[in-house]
Amino acid sequence: MLANFPIWVIVIDYLLGVVMWTLIGRFGMGIFLPEDSSFFFMKFFVNSTNPILKLFQPITPGFLVRPFVPIYIAWFFFMVRFYLMPWILGYSVMGMLSFPLESEFAHGVSRMLGKLFNCTRSASNQVVNGPLVSRLNQRLPGRISAAHRRKGG
Repeated sequence: MLANFPIWVIVIDYLLGVVMWTLIGRFGMGIFLPEDSSFFFMKFFVNSTNPILKLFQPITPGFLVRPFVPIYIAWFFFMVRFYLMPWILGYSVMGMLSFPLESEFAHGVSRMLGKLFNCTRSASNQVVNGPLVSRLNQRLPGRISAAHRRKGG
């Protein structure tokens, strides 16, 4: 995946992606915590995104409720990453989930979950469970394998 893009595209996308996800994180934390919370992660989100919010203040509508400003600005970063970057690179459409940052994250999660739940079939067509399923099967004898067989897995 990454070999398809020049390094400068990947660096720009990673930077834009980190800013976008940090803004989304601030919005998400803002649902549960006030902006002036002493919680470490909220302080991080507020301190790291305040300069961006100030930069975008001239184009932020006045009627927008303050807690929604970070998600509004994150939308701009999404638009640049999804529409402007492919257009600049000459692609008509890069496709959903083709962002290098999210793609690498998704592949990493997939590999990790594959190692945990890796249920495969042996040469004799019997289900061979991964480590997590095997451990659950030891604690709940018969339940996991029976449910797995019923679903045709």
